Amino acid sequence: MPNRPSKGRDQQGPGIETTPHYPETTPQLSPSADYTWVLETVMSMHSSMGQLTEAVNSLKESRTQQIQKLDSISEDIHTIKTKIYAAVVVVLIAGSVTGAILGIFGKPIVELIFNRGTTAPPQTSLPAQQPPSDSAPTKPRN
Repeated sequence: MPNRPSKGRDQQGPGIETTPHYPETTPQLSPSADYTWVLETVMSMHSSMGQLTEAVNSLKESRTQQIQKLDSISEDIHTIKTKIYAAVVVVLIAGSVTGAILGIFGKPIVELIFNRGTTAPPQTSLPAQQPPSDSAPTKPRN
């Protein structure tokens, strides 16, 4: 019988198998066969996660405190602005009242102040001179 290849086997040439054979190796073991290294790694990761959680919580708390400070500063600024507006209104009203008072009483006061030193003595009325009559002789003046 001729040499026939059997099903499932590749042959090249008479009697040579092409299916590769891998060498047998043992799997590499972790640094410790009893998993203490893995346990130590997990515990250190757990500790690091606890520290990160604590840091995040402290950041949240400081953010809350900063928000409260900013709110109080905002309220202070609003109060100051309100006081400035009120002061401006008071100054404007006082200026308007002062201007009205000076407009009413200012002119007589100014005239009194400036005319105090230049007042003329009261005028006395002199008897009116009568024109000379034609009947009386006039003397020539020398």
